[in-house]
Amino acid sequence: MPAVRRPWKKSFRRLPDSVLARLTELEGQPVRVACVRVVPRQQVVDGQLVPIGVRYEGDVLLVAQGPVLPPIENGPWARRNIEGWSRPLRNLPKVSKTYSFETPNFGDWSRGTHTVDWTREVYQREVTSPRNARIRTTHEGVAPNENGEVLRFDLEDVFDPADPDFERELLLGLNILQESTGGSGVFPSDATPEEVLASRMVDWVIFPPGTSDAVYTRSFERMPGLTDEGRRIVMERRQLLEGMGPREIVLGQAFGASAYFGAVFRDDLVVFENVATGNAIYIMFEDWQALSRLSRTELLRDYNNYMRIRHIGDWQGRLRATVAALMG
Repeated sequence: MPAVRRPWKKSFRRLPDSVLARLTELEGQPVRVACVRVVPRQQVVDGQLVPIGVRYEGDVLLVAQGPVLPPIENGPWARRNIEGWSRPLRNLPKVSKTYSFETPNFGDWSRGTHTVDWTREVYQREVTSPRNARIRTTHEGVAPNENGEVLRFDLEDVFDPADPDFERELLLGLNILQESTGGSGVFPSDATPEEVLASRMVDWVIFPPGTSDAVYTRSFERMPGLTDEGRRIVMERRQLLEGMGPREIVLGQAFGASAYFGAVFRDDLVVFENVATGNAIYIMFEDWQALSRLSRTELLRDYNNYMRIRHIGDWQGRLRATVAALMG
């Protein structure tokens, strides 16, 4: 099977900060690796998920029944998953290693051979055995505007923080899933499919304009993913957006993720941003609750029915002028 060129990030050199934060929240619970992705139809058409059993037959999406072992052709992590690997331990002293080979007597193979030993200093190596981890794919529905498929990917293995090799094993699991599917995350080992799916669903709280600070503060307490800096940003944005005359202010948080904050001006005109990771504010024109589930990468790559105003210069003035023009 030829290698498939994929448009997504394929691996991590270390555990991502978002994963470390999630592990802290889980307080030592065993975890498993899973994710939910909104996969553009074109990626499926191009065969990017065929190696793990996802393809179209006509207009029908076919998904493998049962877990699939990612083939070696998927990339280096799939190869390591099947073949294992070793790496030099450059922080440890070198050791002597002897190599042996046969050579002809007096340069003439017809006169027999003798063994020659050759010793050199080499790094000690850490050997990792094959894991043969498998990926189970579940089709959860159709994406906004029918531009893609909502797919849940689960790695079967469970990772226990009590294991001395926990971080190394977890990084391997994350990279196996990331390389083959374009997504990865950690969940409690007993998380239900609904809880994994909820990682892409945003639970919105709606505030009328003029809501008191105390009400916002109580809402913050129900959002453990909202940092102190995030709270400060929300209160700043609230003043900006309320001054533009919205119908309502909205604040939401996905399961185990950062907060989203914005304002609804009409059913087809909404302004919002991801408080933790965004460097821009977005103006949406339709199905904003569904579009808000998308990652920044998915939104920029796969959808075009929005406006994006970066947080540079007088972006607040540009936002006010743009919304005023759209409101007519």
